[in-house]
Amino acid sequence: MAALARILSRLLDDRRAATAVEYALLGSLVAVGCIAALLAFGDSRDGMWTRMAEHLVAAMGGGP
Repeated sequence: MAALARILSRLLDDRRAATAVEYALLGSLVAVGCIAALLAFGDSRDGMWTRMAEHLVAAMGGGP
């Protein structure tokens, strides 16, 4: 029982785990922000590539 108490005490005193959790939370926040931006601007991005392809085809002398 004393060994378990000693292990738990060492885990609670270790600050490296807190830093790892902070980095994990920060990374997940960045990921959520990227996903939200992609969802918000996804349609306009698709339209941009479509317009760009149409301009390239027209510049090459093809298409309508």
